[in-house]
Amino acid sequence: MALEYKGLGRVEDALSTFEKLRAKDENYVPMYIICGTMLIEADRREIAKQWLSAGLEVARNKGDAHAAGEIESALATLG
Repeated sequence: MALEYKGLGRVEDALSTFEKLRAKDENYVPMYIICGTMLIEADRREIAKQWLSAGLEVARNKGDAHAAGEIESALATLG
């Protein structure tokens, strides 16, 4: 559902849905990447940084180097 909202440009609805997903399963790494990049595109840089930083920690804890690299790249765009 979050992806559907994202595709429709409904950032607040997408964010709310991502937050609900995070509450159910905080270890699902793709949501951090998708939500973080959506927030960057919406110029919500501070909250994007929070999501991406949290996702980086989860990815590292899971040993997911590929996802960690993607998240680090996204974080680098925030300066």
